[in-house]
Parts: sequence; C-alpha cells; structure tokens
Amino acid sequence: MPPIARVYPRSSWVRVPVGKGGVFFPTLALGARVAKGDVLGTVTRPDTGEVHEIQAPRDGELIGMAVPQIALSGYGVFHLGYGAE
Repeated sequence: MPPIARVYPRSSWVRVPVGKGGVFFPTLALGARVAKGDVLGTVTRPDTGEVHEIQAPRDGELIGMAVPQIALSGYGVFHLGYGAE
C-alpha cells in the first residue's frame, strides 16, 4: 500500500547563506519531518575546511532536496513543506 499523501499549503526553499558556499552534504532523508533549528545538512568550504550547518528555519517536512554537490551562496538545497495540520 502506498504511503498516505500529505498536502502542504505552504512551502519555502532553505538556501545556502551568503558567503557560505562549498560542498553540500545532506544529513537527513527526503520526507523527514523536522523542527525549527534541526540540522538538515552541511556545506564545507574546500579551501579552508570550514563547515557551515544548514538549519531548518521552521517546523515542516523535507519535500525536496539537492543531491550532494558544489553549492554556491543562495542555492536552494532543501524544499520545506509546512502549514498542514
């Protein structure tokens, strides 16, 4: 039996912050339910090794995400659905 589909009235992209581009690695799977502040993934600068955590800006569910890759500042790495009761 297929999983029950959920419909979210709102969604937003979680993006790599300005100046924090690098190699993107997700730490959660597509479909994960998250709370505000949860770490969704990391971006590592290859030149310095600095690691920046990408955190959930609100509660919701990961309805889309990028694969591990080079991610520039402003790139949308997670699509977060929210607002369903």
